[in-house]
Amino acid sequence: MFLLAALFAMSLCSGAAGSQGVPAGAPGGDTADRVRAARAALSRGRLDSAELLLTPALDSANLPSVTQRVEAWLLLGVVRYYRGDDAGIAAAFRAALALDPALQAPGLGAYDQSLMRMLEELRAAGAGGGAGAADSPRVVPVASVEAVRCVPSCPKGVTPPRVQSMPGLEFNEATFDPSSPPRNGRMVVRFVVTAEGRVDSASIVIVVNTLPFETFYMEFKQAYLRALEGARFAPARRGDDPVAAVVERVVQFRPGRRTVDP
Repeated sequence: MFLLAALFAMSLCSGAAGSQGVPAGAPGGDTADRVRAARAALSRGRLDSAELLLTPALDSANLPSVTQRVEAWLLLGVVRYYRGDDAGIAAAFRAALALDPALQAPGLGAYDQSLMRMLEELRAAGAGGGAGAADSPRVVPVASVEAVRCVPSCPKGVTPPRVQSMPGLEFNEATFDPSSPPRNGRMVVRFVVTAEGRVDSASIVIVVNTLPFETFYMEFKQAYLRALEGARFAPARRGDDPVAAVVERVVQFRPGRRTVDP
């Protein structure tokens, strides 16, 4: 599957040509370089490298353009496709559509036609075409959320969110090889806790990942991200008012533990 992707060097979005050739140091320039590098890493099957390059491309502090953020979300969806993370693909594509509801992404077909079909289905559901769509939680990309930034700490007068519950991790521990270094790995995960105390699944990004690129650790990471989406928090508060907050959590892998505190 990566051979096909390796032959594909164009932007995913039909309107993304404007992100090419932006000088480094100009607004969005570094982001354009990261997106190009992420495409190259993806074509070589370097999924973790692609993901780490895309993370800062989604951070509004780096002044990305809307087009750059859209393509970064689409590429992140492709990364999750190769990892078999269907829920993650949908979350990334919903975030892209939230930024550009009329998005056309013909380049997705170079990876797999099913990705284009998923994008179209999500667009239809977002327009009210899906049964029960009105009952589904609204997913908003982190760049557009009016959230208090609690990284590394909340501003004065804001109390951080506190975890109340989180599902246990479900993954195949039998594949763990205790001789495979490092025995303890870590991830730093950034996400938005909404004013309702839920995790905005489209906002989840991995900032740091030292877990090896092996099946067991990949399953552990995906299990944690799935559990995080189901976590419930007492939301951050400014005085008595609940507010959305951007937070980070360090996830430490420890053999034999089936639960991890977010």
